[in-house]
Amino acid sequence: MKYADLVHDQLNALLHMSPFVRLLGITVQHVDLESERFEFTLPMHDQLRRLADSNQLHGGAIACLADTAAAAAMAVIVSGPVPTLNLSVDYLRPAVKTSLRAVAMVRRIGVVDVEIFSERGELLAIARSTVGSMIE
Repeated sequence: MKYADLVHDQLNALLHMSPFVRLLGITVQHVDLESERFEFTLPMHDQLRRLADSNQLHGGAIACLADTAAAAAMAVIVSGPVPTLNLSVDYLRPAVKTSLRAVAMVRRIGVVDVEIFSERGELLAIARSTVGSMIE
């Protein structure tokens, strides 16, 4: 087993320790340690719709995916959990009847950019997260 595969499996296990992440259904799909890029998915399901009669995904679910992806990616890089200090999300188009794919790119220690795509590869949102060290 390659080291990236081990990190992938451990990261999925870590994510699923969170009841909220399990509820959303976020999973790690790909880990590229060399480029510090991480891919995550969020399946579309009824509980995440913006309105009961809408096929649009709620923007909060998109933000949660971006936040989770950024914190998880940075946790791998710094070998430990990190809290989000700031999250900015720019929504480019609505997520309609689609699962999501997030690509988290570590820019430097403490800064992660996340791109959110539809199943069809449309860029739906761009996020930047600033994460810090755990303070006790």
